[in-house]
Amino acid sequence: MITNIGTEPIKLPSSVALFSSEPRESLTLWLTSDAIMGRAFIDRDTGSVIKIEIVEISAELDGGSDDLRSVYILAPNKSIRVRASSPLLKGKAGTYSFTAHAELARISNGTMQVTGTADSKSVITTLSVTRPTSR
Repeated sequence: MITNIGTEPIKLPSSVALFSSEPRESLTLWLTSDAIMGRAFIDRDTGSVIKIEIVEISAELDGGSDDLRSVYILAPNKSIRVRASSPLLKGKAGTYSFTAHAELARISNGTMQVTGTADSKSVITTLSVTRPTSR
C-alpha cells in the first residue's frame, strides 16, 4: 500500500510499459529481507565465491506528463495498493523480517533526479514451504 501522508495530491507513475521518451517519472519498488536469496558467482581463476551486491527490483512504474493515462493522482490521506513480483526467496521455512522501499525519480536529458523516497515499517512474518507431491 502506498499512502499519501502529505497535504497535497501527488502524481505517481502507474504504467508498466517503459517509456523511451523523456522527461518521465519512475517509481521503483523493492523489498529487503533476510529471506531473500543472496546472489554469488565463482571466480573461475581463483575458485573464490564472490557475493553480488544487488537489490532485486519488485516493480518499476513509469509515467510521462504527455500521457495522463500513465499517472495516478493520489489524494491526501488516500492509499493505493500496488502488486509486484517477489524477489527469489530462500525456500526455507522460518520467521523473517520484510521492509518495502520506494523511490520516485524524474528522468530528463539522460540524468536521474530522486524526488522522493519512502520505507515501510518492517513486518515480521513466518513463511512455510510447500513441497510438491509426487505421483
